[in-house]
Amino acid sequence: MPRTLHLLTRSADPLSERVIRKQCETTETTAGVEIKVVDLTGPAPDYRAVLEAIFAAESVAVW
Repeated sequence: MPRTLHLLTRSADPLSERVIRKQCETTETTAGVEIKVVDLTGPAPDYRAVLEAIFAAESVAVW
């Protein structure tokens, strides 16, 4: 199954929130696509898990 990864580097970014929400709602673009969002704005992101998610994804968007 294809995977799309969204990495959030800024909190409360209206553009990224809108794009991700639209992508999750649109069945044409998400049919058979797993969408994962990783928030890097927290106090201690797990960079090992982030790196694994990057290499597992076919598409990565950094916001």
